[in-house]
Amino acid sequence: MCRKECVTPRSEPGNEGAAKGRQPRRGGGLETGSRTSTGRARKGQRLGAVACRGALEDAVRCRGQRRRAKEDIVVPFPPCCIACRSRGGRSQSNGGKDEDEEAVLRCGAVLEGGCQELHEATIMRSFEAAPEQGGAGRGGRGFAMGWIRSSVAEAPSSHLRGPPTDVAHLALLTYFGLGVAYLLPWNAFLTAVDYFEYLYPNSHIDRVFTVAYLLPGLTAMILILAYGQQMSSRGRINVGLVMLLFSILVVPIVDALFIGGDGGGDNSFAHAVTVVAVAFAGVGDALVQTTVIGIAGELPDRFMQAIVSGTAACGVLVSLFRMATKAALPQNVQGLRTSANFYFLVGSAFLVVIILAYNQVHKLDVMIHYQDMKDSAFSGNVEAEVLAARRDLENDSSTLLCKATNAGNEHYSSIASSRGPSVPSSKSLLQAFVPLKWVSLSFVLIYVITLSIFPGFLAEDVHSAFFKDWYPILLIATFNVFDLVGKSGTLIYTPTTQSVTVSGSLCRLLFFPLFAACLHGPKIFRTEGPVFLLTALLGATNGYFTSTGFIIAPKIVASSEVERAGTIMVISLAVGLTLGSLVSWVWVI
Repeated sequence: MCRKECVTPRSEPGNEGAAKGRQPRRGGGLETGSRTSTGRARKGQRLGAVACRGALEDAVRCRGQRRRAKEDIVVPFPPCCIACRSRGGRSQSNGGKDEDEEAVLRCGAVLEGGCQELHEATIMRSFEAAPEQGGAGRGGRGFAMGWIRSSVAEAPSSHLRGPPTDVAHLALLTYFGLGVAYLLPWNAFLTAVDYFEYLYPNSHIDRVFTVAYLLPGLTAMILILAYGQQMSSRGRINVGLVMLLFSILVVPIVDALFIGGDGGGDNSFAHAVTVVAVAFAGVGDALVQTTVIGIAGELPDRFMQAIVSGTAACGVLVSLFRMATKAALPQNVQGLRTSANFYFLVGSAFLVVIILAYNQVHKLDVMIHYQDMKDSAFSGNVEAEVLAARRDLENDSSTLLCKATNAGNEHYSSIASSRGPSVPSSKSLLQAFVPLKWVSLSFVLIYVITLSIFPGFLAEDVHSAFFKDWYPILLIATFNVFDLVGKSGTLIYTPTTQSVTVSGSLCRLLFFPLFAACLHGPKIFRTEGPVFLLTALLGATNGYFTSTGFIIAPKIVASSEVERAGTIMVISLAVGLTLGSLVSWVWVI
C-alpha cells in the first residue's frame, strides 16, 4: 500500500497564528481553516514526505492498487516514480480574493521489484501568485495550479503521455535475445557432447568444460562487482558478447584447421584451444549477465521478465536445435562433424544478430523515452536543488519537515551518481547476508548437487546400447526441459517462507544415492527409464527451488537491502556452480 506521512509542524515563536486553525485532512495534506484579514496570502511553506511501496510499470502502482485520481498527474519512469499531485485546496476570505494552492513538486522512489525507500521529500508550498508566473494574477490558473518549475520536478510533456509504443516488441525481443545469448555458448558446448567425446575420448570433456567455464566466470563476476563501474554498461555488454561470439566460432575454425582426416588422431592442441575458448565464454557470460540484469532493473518489469524467459528457454532451444542438426545428417563421422560445425555456425550468426540489435535498441523511441526520464530524474543537480529548496523552507517560520530515511537517501545518491548498477561494499553485503544466510546456503547446495550430476555424470557415466551417442544428448535435453518446467512452477504455487527452499535443497541430497544406484545398484536401476526419470526430477527441482529462492530473498530483507540481496543470491549461485563442477570429479575417482 502507498503510505503518506506528514508530521505536524512544530510551533515556533511568532508562528502560533499561522499554525492555528489547521486541521489534518485525508491523504496527509493540510487545510487552512482561517486567514488573517490583511488580504495578504500567507507565506507558509511545508515540507512533507510521501513513501510509496509497490510495483511500477509506466505509472505508479502500489501492490496492485493503482490510484486514478482526477487531479493526479503521473509521470512514468521506472525505477523512479515521479508522482506529482496537485491538490486544489482552496479557501477564500475577503470576498474570495485570496486563494491558496498547494503543489507536490516531486516524489521519487527507486524501484527494484517494488518502491524501496523514500528518496526525496515532497515539497508542498503555499505561495502567493505572481503575474510573471503565468500572467493570471493572484490565484489565477495561468501558473499551472501552483507548479513551481525546476529541473527537479519538470519533465517534458511527452513523458506525461506515457512511453511510446514498442513497435513489433523489438525492445522486448532484444532483451529476450540477450537472455538467450549469454547462456548460448554454455549450452552449446554441453549439448555437443557427442562431437567432443568423439574428438577427445577419455578426456572427461564435459567435466573439463564445466570447470573451465565456471572458475573464470566466478572470478570475473567478483572483479566486475569490485571494478565494473570503470567501464560503461554498454561497453561491458559489447565486450562480453564479442567474447561469447569468439568462443563458439573457435569450434568450426579449429575443426577446419587442426582436426585432420576422420578426427581420430592426436588432437591435444585442438583440445587446449577449445578449453581456452570455453574459459572465454565464462568471462563473457559474467560480463553480460551482471550488466544486463542491472540495466533491466532500471526498466519496467517486462524487460526483466524477457531476460529471465530467455535464459530459461535457452537450454531447451539449443537442445532441440542440436537434435535437429544431428538427425538431419548421416549418422557417421563426417555427418557428426558437419552437423556440429553447422550447429556452432548458426549459434555464431545468432550472436551477431544480438550484437547488432543491442547496439541499435537504444535508438528506439521507447528506449529513448526511458533514458530521457532517467536523465531528467537523476541529473547531477538533483541533490543541490532539493537542498536549496530545503534551505528556503527552513528560513520560513511555518516550515514543516518530514525527512527521508537515511537508507533511502544513501540509495538514491548511489543511483543518482551513476548510470549502472551500484557496487555494494563488502560491509553492506555482510549485513544483508545475515537474514539471507539459510536461503543463500541452500542455493549453494542446490547447485553443488546439480553440477555434480549434470552434465558430467549424464554425459559420461551412464550408457545405452539402444540410444548410443544420442543418449547423453537426450538426457541433457530432458534436464533442460524440466528445468524450464520447474521455473514455471512458481506460477502455480509460490512459497512465502525460505523454509521451503531450504528443506527442498536438503531433500535433493537423495539424488546422490539414487544416481549411484543407476551405476552399481539393482539391474532395474541400470536401465534407461530410471535414469530419464531421475534426470527429469533433477531438472524440475533445480528450476523450482532456484525460482523460489529468487522470489523469497527480497522479501526477507529490508527494502533498502533488496539490491544487495540480489547480489548475494547471484554470488551464492556462482559459488554453488563452481563447487559442483569440482565435486563432479568424485564420480571419476
